[in-house]
Amino acid sequence: MKNKSTFGGQSANPVSDLFHKSSAPVPNVFFLGSGSRAIVHQRALIPSKYLSRARAANCGVMFAKFTKETIDWADVVVFQRVGGRAMEALVRYCKLTNTATVFDIDDDIFNYPEAKEYEATDTERVAEDIRNMMQLVDVIVVTEEEIKESAEEYTITPIQVIPNYIDIEMWDEPKKKNYNQPDFIIGWAGGHYHSEDLKILEEPMHKILTDYPNVKFVTIGAKIDSLLKDFPKQVFFYEFTDVAKFPDLMHKLKFSIGLAPLSESDFSNARSNIRLLHYSLLSIPTIASNFGPYARAFEANFPMYVTENITDGWIDIIKACIDNEQQPRFIGNAAREAVVQKYRAPLLVPKWMGAIRTAKELCKKKKEMQ
Repeated sequence: MKNKSTFGGQSANPVSDLFHKSSAPVPNVFFLGSGSRAIVHQRALIPSKYLSRARAANCGVMFAKFTKETIDWADVVVFQRVGGRAMEALVRYCKLTNTATVFDIDDDIFNYPEAKEYEATDTERVAEDIRNMMQLVDVIVVTEEEIKESAEEYTITPIQVIPNYIDIEMWDEPKKKNYNQPDFIIGWAGGHYHSEDLKILEEPMHKILTDYPNVKFVTIGAKIDSLLKDFPKQVFFYEFTDVAKFPDLMHKLKFSIGLAPLSESDFSNARSNIRLLHYSLLSIPTIASNFGPYARAFEANFPMYVTENITDGWIDIIKACIDNEQQPRFIGNAAREAVVQKYRAPLLVPKWMGAIRTAKELCKKKKEMQ
């Protein structure tokens, strides 16, 4: 390990309390987050918190920026799906200083979908940048086996799968406020990169809202304009909130049913099941597309409902959940228990440490071969 662990408390980090240090002889791991707060939270802040708590590593996190001091402090640098000349230069600097590198990819960027939200993205350039980065780093980590399969076509760099895990402490904290939600709310929560997914719900929810005038439909992060126009007293839209405030908003709204539609493409097939996990941790029963991560979760006996992406399929299962609240409530409670047992954040420690150790070992071998 580098003899620079005191950096953990230095002001060079703009969010200094995100750096943790331990008195134990453990590696210094620096997570270089992307510009997306949601990704940084899931793939940097949570691992950093629980690796530090387990005294497995001294950890630091910075958002879309870094300093020479942070890189020199680190034994291992974890990059989040960023490429380009600046990142390539940074990885090459790490090689010169014998700093191991891990590249974290959470989407199948080699199979971008044809959707309006990606029109402004130069997807070919992004994929090329990522391919270049994959050749330079010591280890690649991905969220899903399907991303690993895509990435293996372009590199011989070792790839390890580390799924998303949930910081239950963060999600349970708003419980202390005892929010009360009397309405029956069908909800969807996500980001603006889901327009094709939300299209799946447009016709089914039009029928549901017509047949059940007392039911509310709430979306967070993206909206269905036609439903907002046709049902102004039943449909509500919330802008995506800061990640730190998201659990509180979800507790306030307390969906009666959580929807997780997923359009069918290679890109979608490699998405994670994070929406399912967030709903489930709040004991919200999930109705999801029988595709991709949701089909895989259902096949693994995760408590949930699935349907094919046909209008009548969605209508039938949503109606069944409205008409018989007892069974969905049972499913929701069982789903929370499944998250607690299989997806709680402390379980990430051995997986991340496996990638960190492998990166250090390979970095050392490459140095010896020079």
